[in-house]
Amino acid sequence: MARVYAAPPASVWAIAGEAVGAAGLDVVSVDQARGVVLAQHGPTLISYGEDVSVFIRPEGNGTRIEVVSLRAEAANVLATNWTDPIFEAFDARLG
Repeated sequence: MARVYAAPPASVWAIAGEAVGAAGLDVVSVDQARGVVLAQHGPTLISYGEDVSVFIRPEGNGTRIEVVSLRAEAANVLATNWTDPIFEAFDARLG
């Protein structure tokens, strides 16, 4: 899922790690040159965990953010989809 924000890429990158962390994930890496933030959520009592990629690219006069949330284990039907919590964190910071 992707959204385009009216904010310039520099503004998005300035809060990217914070927004992903605020969504409840552990940030693994932030690579502005490649346009990706990698994060994960570890195992819980009902899930083997999740791996999340957040792609950030300039688009028009704004910035496109795409979130890909994957289960750490394919059979893990109870895994959380982190797309909405991440977009909510960006919404709160970017308006």
